[in-house]
Amino acid sequence: MKGFLFVTIVVLAGVSCQDDGKLNAMDKIFSINKDLFTSGEDATFTTDDKTKMEFFEGDIIWTKRLKAQIGQMEANEGVSKFDAINNGAWPGGVVPYTFASGFAYQSIVRTAIAEYNAKTCIRFKPYTAALARRAGGYVEFMHGGGCSSYIGKQGRKQSISLGRGCNTKGVAVHEMMHALGFFHEQSRRDRDSYITINWSNINRAMWYNFKKYQPGAASTLGESYDKNSVMHYGNYAFSINSRPTIVSKRNSNEKLGQRNGLSAIDIRQLNKYYKCGGVTVKPTKTTTIVKNCNDKYSFCTSLTGWCTRHSFVKANCKKSCNLCDTRPTVTKRPASCIDTNSNCNYWKNQNYCRSRTYTSYMRKSCRKSCGLC
Repeated sequence: MKGFLFVTIVVLAGVSCQDDGKLNAMDKIFSINKDLFTSGEDATFTTDDKTKMEFFEGDIIWTKRLKAQIGQMEANEGVSKFDAINNGAWPGGVVPYTFASGFAYQSIVRTAIAEYNAKTCIRFKPYTAALARRAGGYVEFMHGGGCSSYIGKQGRKQSISLGRGCNTKGVAVHEMMHALGFFHEQSRRDRDSYITINWSNINRAMWYNFKKYQPGAASTLGESYDKNSVMHYGNYAFSINSRPTIVSKRNSNEKLGQRNGLSAIDIRQLNKYYKCGGVTVKPTKTTTIVKNCNDKYSFCTSLTGWCTRHSFVKANCKKSCNLCDTRPTVTKRPASCIDTNSNCNYWKNQNYCRSRTYTSYMRKSCRKSCGLC
């Protein structure tokens, strides 16, 4: 990795020439991270203890653990069955989060959280010490070296950096999906059936950013290759000459990736990786006693021997004959008039209560804020 900072200045130069409004999430990230280098700022990630971290694939923070796991993947030892890291999932899909002091993009992050909470079973929840202990770590959103994240749960506090310019929902969703355990889409082992890598437009020193993790066919949780994924490189990623580095085999003019948010396949993969397809509330069992279950006559107590043999006794001496209906019935527990997420009031003010995209989640989790009691 020596010389990484110098080389990155060169290889990302082609990205900035693209119209910013047309950039996908990864193009936007490359453009921002490249600009940090050319402006003379330190674009490596700086941890709280001033440790410098280098980037892999443009925005993933290198760690010894990641290097070892990628080495295993390339050697086909315990290789992941999907484009997500082994042992990187958050328990129960719960991710505690907090904001660093002075973090200015809180509204952007909350909008991204709303998308995850509405479309997946993953739950980003405000940090508490108890919640972080149960989860085995937590994320802190901060302004660091450009746009960057670790891959998967690290088992401690870990940062998601949204530096200057990383203030779009698509970029936030992208970096958060890294933290949930997912690599970039074009690293899939079946990618050559769908895209072509133009190696001549990439600096050789940066070829490692386009590696596949294992030869052969991929099994990405049964989902097909997704050229529309928020995790897919753009067409000009790592270009040295303003020419495309990745093109679709189906249509060389096809735009790869996007910056709107999670694609349909992103959503399905996240739910499969976290082994959840939705939460089912178990109904509460109660015992219902038939109203007016009494004896109609005072002499019923002396007729119990006729309970099974005479229709008059059955009809008029239910209590003495023990014929009251005590079968368990299933009733739904009434929904409490509460908000289960601290962001509900903010989302209400963003009109999410009426949004088709979020209405289902808001009805379940933000009943108080949405006035649904």
